[in-house]
Amino acid sequence: MNWFLGIRASDGVLVADFEEGAAGATPGLNHPVAGTTPVTTGVWSHAAASYDGTTWRLYLNGALETTLAVGQPVRSDSIQHAALATALNSTGVASGGFDGRLDEARVWNVARSQAAIQAAINQEITSDPNLLGRWGFDEGTGTAIGDSSGSPESGTLVGTGASWEVGSPFGLNTPPLAPALVTPADAATGVAQSPQLSLTAVDPDADETTVRFHGRAVAAAAPDFTVIALPDTQFYSSSLNGGSPAIFDAQTQWIVDQRASRNIAYVAQLGDCVQNGNNGGNDVEWEVADAAISLLEDPVTTQLVDGMPFGIAVGNHDQSPIGDPEGSPPGSSTSSYNAYFGESRFLGRSYYGGHFGTANDNHYDLFSASGMDFIAISFEYDTAPDAAVLGWANALLQSHPDRRAIVYAHHIVNTGNPASFGTQGQAVYDALKGNPNLFMMLSGHVCSEGRRQDTFDGRTVYSMLSDYQCDPAGGNGWLRILTFRPAQNQIVVETYSPWLDQYRAGDSSTFTLDYDMGGAGFVQIGSQTGVASGTNASMTWNGLASGAAYEWYATVDDGTALTTGPIWRFTTGACGDGLLGAGEACDDGDATGGDGCSASCQIETCWACAGSPSVCAPNDGASCDDGQFCTGADVCSGAA
Repeated sequence: MNWFLGIRASDGVLVADFEEGAAGATPGLNHPVAGTTPVTTGVWSHAAASYDGTTWRLYLNGALETTLAVGQPVRSDSIQHAALATALNSTGVASGGFDGRLDEARVWNVARSQAAIQAAINQEITSDPNLLGRWGFDEGTGTAIGDSSGSPESGTLVGTGASWEVGSPFGLNTPPLAPALVTPADAATGVAQSPQLSLTAVDPDADETTVRFHGRAVAAAAPDFTVIALPDTQFYSSSLNGGSPAIFDAQTQWIVDQRASRNIAYVAQLGDCVQNGNNGGNDVEWEVADAAISLLEDPVTTQLVDGMPFGIAVGNHDQSPIGDPEGSPPGSSTSSYNAYFGESRFLGRSYYGGHFGTANDNHYDLFSASGMDFIAISFEYDTAPDAAVLGWANALLQSHPDRRAIVYAHHIVNTGNPASFGTQGQAVYDALKGNPNLFMMLSGHVCSEGRRQDTFDGRTVYSMLSDYQCDPAGGNGWLRILTFRPAQNQIVVETYSPWLDQYRAGDSSTFTLDYDMGGAGFVQIGSQTGVASGTNASMTWNGLASGAAYEWYATVDDGTALTTGPIWRFTTGACGDGLLGAGEACDDGDATGGDGCSASCQIETCWACAGSPSVCAPNDGASCDDGQFCTGADVCSGAA
């Protein structure tokens, strides 16, 4: 057995995982997925997970919690033991345990659909051709746990502290289905300026529902742009642990190649650029780093006079002795770093802001993207954070209040979600959290991934860890892609390796953050109560602008569970678009008067127009037409 379904202790959400099989792209790689809704303590809940060879799906009480595209096979040759209410390793040793009641556990040989899962939530299924195992926990006594499926795999209750309890009442509420669109069609054009929004609401339990409509205007938003986080490159620079300079080069060359298409605005290297700091005066590792980073600076390939804006954080391995921000004599620990990436390299570049003190160990950059201005502050690794440095950074944010602030340092947070702060991360957050422009902190240092979000005075700061040096080949070339999407007010975080040409799966590697970039948010625009299952709910959205794009969605609430539908989009009609919209008598594809169809899309005097787009021809409205256009004074008799 090589999969897991359980509840994450830190936040109570469903989690599942499997290990990739031998035929996959990365055999042995784990593919975890996590839900979003905490499981309620003290209340019976139904949990389900499916994987169809392509996509993970998690369900809580029949509602789809999350999906994750993996597209890799599950390992089938594992020797891990199978268990309920715990996880067992290959020797049968338990790890953790479920503190609660368990009933009606089922394993299938097919990926069950949401409809099938919902239909069976309140049923005991003793047998089915597709059941691999079913444990109903109906014994009520003893230590034997029977399997009622066709190929029984009965189990034994082991350990202490377990007891037989009253089972599930099988009376769970089934959430409403996602609403089905009626009108207007998704992506419809030429829609009336007061359109009727209509959908069908279905509740599997036949409960009456309340439907709430939410909408927003879609502004001509600024284009997407990207920030790249380049974690610990030390094993590429030093050719240790399977790493090589070629991997480092592949990362930065990919960044250059993607600059235009991804609108890459800034690159933040997260420290440990090299493994051995000053290295006794041997600069071989810094020469590797210099060659790789220089690719970002080429004005020809980047088509930028100063190259691509970037900064390199000082990590503990960039210092000598390792982890000492001072060195002996004081100030010498980063002499090699400053020889290659000191002030002289950046001075005069439009994005370079400056540094603290006499060295470039703590520095900042200024860049802009899609009409927004940013400040990026890089901190040197320091387990005893310097108050003067923190004060310098705080003053920078205060003096640049209109610039959105990103902080990056080698160690800010640890693994997990929510991750704990490192010593320096906590100090930086505490010192800077009072600034309204701070919204993100990035770091490496600790193998694996982690993130947390903290709210202060109603403002959220996202802190993220990405470090893959413990992976094969010294990190396999993994880097972080942060795509800012102003239209959606979202930041999409992905993890990609140019070396492997592969995206890293799992909710720790791929996720979305909400961040206000000025795009319009959804507001409730109407509601309808007492909607019977299987009937339509409708509302009129009044007063929309002509030729404008709008998005809307609906929630369906049965009083116990709420289901949110997809986002649909339409565009209202505009005079001159060639479509007959509401209030238009004609539309010939332009808004030029004098051709039969006026600038307000009304038929002009002495013209006749028909069709969409409209075709207009002279018509004087008389009983005959002598071929003269609407003279009004000529004599016309008989046929034209």
